[in-house]
Amino acid sequence: MIIGSVFGGAFYFSIGVFKNFHMMLVGQICLAIFLAILLGLGISYFQDILPDFPGYASTLFANAMVIGQLGGNLLGGVMSHWVGLENVFFVSASSIFVGMILILFTKDQKITIEDVE
Repeated sequence: MIIGSVFGGAFYFSIGVFKNFHMMLVGQICLAIFLAILLGLGISYFQDILPDFPGYASTLFANAMVIGQLGGNLLGGVMSHWVGLENVFFVSASSIFVGMILILFTKDQKITIEDVE
């Protein structure tokens, strides 16, 4: 997930920096790696946090993805109004890096049935 965050941040940062169409296409490789890791390992990450609740972890991941997509699209529009359209990509890269830091703090956390009871 950390490596995926690096590639996601690199994609948005590259879109903000490069104005050349061909360089933006190269940035798409970073986006493909980011999405592959996010979608491929995202559920596993949630299931590692909640090992005794696999159904809950999958539902939490699926709902977080939908809410994240809706909220991200709305926030992208708001950010383009606040910081300008060219700077939205830098805000997006910063958001991914903040998420990466949050993952660093929570990656060793596990919640089991004994913790809940």
